[in-house]
Amino acid sequence: MFFAVSYTWLMWPHPASSGARKRSRSPASLILFGVLVALVLALCLLYGNSFLWLFIGISAIAGVTLPMRSAFVAVVIFTLLPLGISVGASGGIARVDWLQIIPLMLLVRGIGVDMIGAARLSGAIRELQAAREELARLAVIEERQRLSRDLHDLLGHTLSMITLKSELAGRLVEQEPARAIQEIREVERAARHTLREVREAVAGYRHPRLESELCARGSD
Repeated sequence: MFFAVSYTWLMWPHPASSGARKRSRSPASLILFGVLVALVLALCLLYGNSFLWLFIGISAIAGVTLPMRSAFVAVVIFTLLPLGISVGASGGIARVDWLQIIPLMLLVRGIGVDMIGAARLSGAIRELQAAREELARLAVIEERQRLSRDLHDLLGHTLSMITLKSELAGRLVEQEPARAIQEIREVERAARHTLREVREAVAGYRHPRLESELCARGSD
């Protein structure tokens, strides 16, 4: 029961998930792993071959809990331990049940190596995801800066012209009302034209982003 609960705590929700990896690398998890190894060794030494199958779980935990090189060494050791214990319990290598021990050793090795590979793959996936998020963040910043530059180019000259014509119309409104009205109409046309350009520019930024979002979701 203790072994099952400990194994579940170390490996759940998935040995390659970020939550399980962080939990499995904690000092408490390493201590628990050592306790499980000692428990399995004690059971095997006391009861012989009946508990050798527990090395499958120990090898899986080692693949997730330990760093890669240490995990490979541990998997090799846990692969050979059932053979050594079986030889000692049987009274000699000639009495070993090879039909039982060979499949067990293959399982111990295979599960351990698979967990090491799953852990490495999970790490690579997390690094790739972090890189994608960073690229997306930089792309948003770059897009905002480009939009700011484009709006500055669009509005800078026009707003200066609108300001000058508005001041001119204010001075002419009493002396030359007709010309003042003409200047005000030009200001209105310039403002409408600029508003249309700004809307087109903003729409041009929105559509590619929507398409890119759809492509990104489709690829996921």
